[in-house]
Amino acid sequence: LEDFKFWMAHELAHIYTPDLAGTEEGEDYADAFAGALLFPEPCVEACYPAISRKRNEQSVIKTLFNCAREHFISINTIYRQVQDFARARQLPALKIAENELHATRNYFSGPLMISEVLFAPLPPAPNVYIAACKHQFQSDFFIAMKKMLRERDTGSSYVQQILDISIHDAKSLYEELRH
Repeated sequence: LEDFKFWMAHELAHIYTPDLAGTEEGEDYADAFAGALLFPEPCVEACYPAISRKRNEQSVIKTLFNCAREHFISINTIYRQVQDFARARQLPALKIAENELHATRNYFSGPLMISEVLFAPLPPAPNVYIAACKHQFQSDFFIAMKKMLRERDTGSSYVQQILDISIHDAKSLYEELRH
């Protein structure tokens, strides 16, 4: 659910900025908008001191997880907002490598609430998932992704990264999109 909230906020930013559609600037703006909407500066100011005092990666990750759980948003959103805040204020960055954050994050799966609302039984077959997303969100996202996967011969790990899903789910969607 927390990643779903980010992507819905991200897409909302695109609605407000159609002139930036299809540009890197538009994507950067949409990410910044979603982060600021879900975890605004006052929240970051309250969270940063506790996180920045941690001395090792595990303590930083645990504190990020607690903050994400408290605000019911993605740990990645917290991480990015805190890093941007530190950079803007010329404060020390978090003592964690981004790849470590993602490795830990991928190990723990969050609640499937959106999936439970959209699909019964779980998990849906890839073609059912793609059709439901297209219908529910009136989006050509998977059409565009299918085209890109064919043109660039991108692998399932790219699907995993873009959708922030398990590698197993990414492989299933990748195979469906490649056909």
